[in-house]
Amino acid sequence: MEACIKEVRQWMLVNRLMINDSKTEVMLIGTRQQLEKITIDGVHVGNATIEAVTCLRNLGVIQDNHLKMDKHVSSICAKSFYQLIQAPPNSQISVVGCYTNTSACIHYK
Repeated sequence: MEACIKEVRQWMLVNRLMINDSKTEVMLIGTRQQLEKITIDGVHVGNATIEAVTCLRNLGVIQDNHLKMDKHVSSICAKSFYQLIQAPPNSQISVVGCYTNTSACIHYK
């Protein structure tokens, strides 16, 4: 993996691009059984050692190492719910009651 990253870094340097080592993340993707067979302490990227993560954000989408969308959907629901409860009192939408952090009874006028 480190050899591949080194080749990508070299290509980027030739094309006047740069990897930000401090923002680089590595994630192994697979089934639970596949991931149990693999252990990675870290990957060297430039001068930094990057530890594997189980969840990351790529182009605004939150992905986990099983490619499930649970965390992304929860994040979108929480942000949407926050916007709903921030609606002005005279708007077409009002929150009648909150049941949990991400569910509510919505009333449209």
